[in-house]
Amino acid sequence: LVLSVSGWWRARGTYVHNLFLGQSDYTDIGRASDVPSAGRLRALQQTGFLEHGLRLSPKGSLGERLTLQLDLDLLEGVVWGDNDALASTAVFAGSPSDTGRFGEALESLKVRRAWAELTLPVGLVKIGRQPSHWGMGLLANKGDGLELDFGDYHYGSTVDRILFATKPLSIVRTLAGAEDTSSNLTLALAYDKLVDDDLTIADPDPERACTACAPQILLARPGDDVDEWVGVLLYKDEEARLVSARDLVQAGVYVVYRAQRTTRSQAWVIDGHAKVRLGPLGAETEVLAILGESSALAGENPKRLRIVGGVGRAGWYARAFEVELEAGYAPGDDDPLDPDFTGYPLHPDYNVGLLLYEEVLAARTARTWTVDGRGLWSRGGVYNSFYLQPKVRWRPLPRLTALVALLWARADHNDGALWAMAREPEGGELDLGYEVDVVLRYDFLHYAHLKLESGVLLPGIALWKDTNADLRIGERDRAEVAYTVQARLGVVW
Repeated sequence: LVLSVSGWWRARGTYVHNLFLGQSDYTDIGRASDVPSAGRLRALQQTGFLEHGLRLSPKGSLGERLTLQLDLDLLEGVVWGDNDALASTAVFAGSPSDTGRFGEALESLKVRRAWAELTLPVGLVKIGRQPSHWGMGLLANKGDGLELDFGDYHYGSTVDRILFATKPLSIVRTLAGAEDTSSNLTLALAYDKLVDDDLTIADPDPERACTACAPQILLARPGDDVDEWVGVLLYKDEEARLVSARDLVQAGVYVVYRAQRTTRSQAWVIDGHAKVRLGPLGAETEVLAILGESSALAGENPKRLRIVGGVGRAGWYARAFEVELEAGYAPGDDDPLDPDFTGYPLHPDYNVGLLLYEEVLAARTARTWTVDGRGLWSRGGVYNSFYLQPKVRWRPLPRLTALVALLWARADHNDGALWAMAREPEGGELDLGYEVDVVLRYDFLHYAHLKLESGVLLPGIALWKDTNADLRIGERDRAEVAYTVQARLGVVW
């Protein structure tokens, strides 16, 4: 048995000024609805907090073919201090609580993943609760490490999965007796068990109804399970040698069929990814489509799922200087309750900037859709918009990296989380605004780094608010500038 432990630790401080863009009203601060709000109220104008995070990933190798792996989270996402009001008085010291930035209770020690990998002559088998990642991470994003341009990972895609991956051409060449059996083509097939729905309330559908069922009954009724079948075909050549010795050519498709019988849900997910690196030039894209039908969502059912989105980037990547332009699209839905469901945010761990998506729209969608509509929250992902983001990275010293990024975004639809109007928006009324982000990172002691981040958001008209309810957006309704200052001390080993 050979043991090894990898992982990371971080401590992040975050300060956000004007999270609600100066537009808080009585619904934000608990005032009665019959009390005039007098326009904007200066509630919830600023917030600041510190967060923990420790990931331990022990790995045990039993010979050359079998490995067992764990991902353990300790105080991951827990806010420093007592964020659950457990202390009886502020005068005396007390123990800190294990709560997140939204006040939710978190586990101080969580076994996030546990899986086994078995290497066979014909391929690789992975069984257990394991990370899931594909392409740029727009749909499946494992959320590991501390290498994001902006912010941190908070969620990470985890699945209960049985996976088999193989190189079919290598098998064919081996059977044919070829001397060179190498291949750049990989085929993977997987089965995922996503959820066993505990229907503990009365339901008008007798096939679903299960009031106060015993656990054995729930396990014996597979109709409420959500099952997923996955297929992956990937071509990857890390030594293409088209321009230089380190050229990369990669392309593939990730196909998912997901079904739940009780909600009459059937969905196909088709996600294509391609990446090319030719000398200092590079380009990458991921485009996804979700098609199907479901009665599991709020509002009028069944719903027709017609979702298409994606991201593309291209740039010049030299050792000391990089220039990159990224464009992305996350589809919106002007009425999530009608039979046509078209809105879908990109994965919340695909971070684009520090403020617009990560903080402002995350807070606004949570406030708009409330806890009952949690499935419509953006959680920090790119939401209901098209965006452009040019970036410049500069490494003036081997251990110092500077990043400057400009973000412009425009909403796809006028939904309830943006300005609530009784008419269709015109012209620039869908503009979400401009954001400028600056990041400095200094690496030291081989494993550690200090990262300083700052962002300023100039809100566009789509984030303004009709304070007089006159169905007009004017200068007097202009949203105020927001900004954030953040710092992180991290260690990766």
